[in-house]
Amino acid sequence: MILSKPMLGLLDKEWRHSRGYLLATLLLLIYAPVIKTIFYLLWSETGLMQWGQELNYVLHLGIGIRHPSSYTGIMEWLPFTSSTLLGIIILGEEQRGSLQYLVSMPVSRRQIILAKFFPGAAAILLGMLINTLFLMGLTWLYPMSFNGIDVLNWALLAGSLCLACFTMALMVATFTTGILAAGAVVFLLGLLPGMLTSMIENIAARYFAVSQSVSIHIYTIGSYFDLHDYITRSERHITHVDHYANSVLTVITRTGHSSMVPDYLLESGLLLVGVLLFLALAVIIFERISLLTGGSLFVSSSARKIGMGILALCISYLLVFPRAETLLKFSTYLAILTGLGVK
Repeated sequence: MILSKPMLGLLDKEWRHSRGYLLATLLLLIYAPVIKTIFYLLWSETGLMQWGQELNYVLHLGIGIRHPSSYTGIMEWLPFTSSTLLGIIILGEEQRGSLQYLVSMPVSRRQIILAKFFPGAAAILLGMLINTLFLMGLTWLYPMSFNGIDVLNWALLAGSLCLACFTMALMVATFTTGILAAGAVVFLLGLLPGMLTSMIENIAARYFAVSQSVSIHIYTIGSYFDLHDYITRSERHITHVDHYANSVLTVITRTGHSSMVPDYLLESGLLLVGVLLFLALAVIIFERISLLTGGSLFVSSSARKIGMGILALCISYLLVFPRAETLLKFSTYLAILTGLGVK
């Protein structure tokens, strides 16, 4: 692909402006798999073997592996948190400075978003490549509990998830007022799939008396829209769902991971589809919203209405579901309260 001169200029400008954030993200991505492992290599072989148990647990996503006694969980949250923060900051910091000037230049807003996406994605892919090569080299030098295939599978899934987190955060940063607001919206979006899945399953179980298998399938399908669940797999191995009377609370019984080996290519493919979707939404939103004087990017009226609608729906559900014994009452009260909340 041949890049135009304006695009090359944008990429050069983006590197000079965001290289500190890109390098920081790269270091955070390789911290646990590489830097911490090197520390244990220099410290003692006993420490390396103990740390290797955590690496083995994470690389297998906890499937069929006993939870290590000294488990830190750092590899379960640090790569994805750092990728999310990069997506927020890489555009959020621009709002404080040269964004207003940038959009007045002979470049399209689509090019501006792509010029931010490509360096961020490159930093993430480079970090995962370093992790992969280092851990595979480690398996050749030391008798670790994992092998090269385990490393490749984890890197494929984790790398796709990091890209999805980064692109979702970049998309959110296009319609929020700053870094804190974007972080709050990203956090709520992370909770939203689980909330909606629970709502759908509770309604189906109470008003349509669906079977256990249907309830389990609802949670399983919902888990594929929850980015965090690709690593934790908390909704992929449910065996039973119980409900409290007149309550939104649900008790979920889970089994072990032994039979839940993931289809790494399928799940990574789904995440990459999500990356393309988030990127397309980022471009669409950024091309349509207005920029006020000073370069600040403000939430559009449509975004506010959508956000208020989702919040009103969730609050109305919590208020109505325990009290509405029939589907007609539930639907009527839910519609009324949601409408009042949006107004």
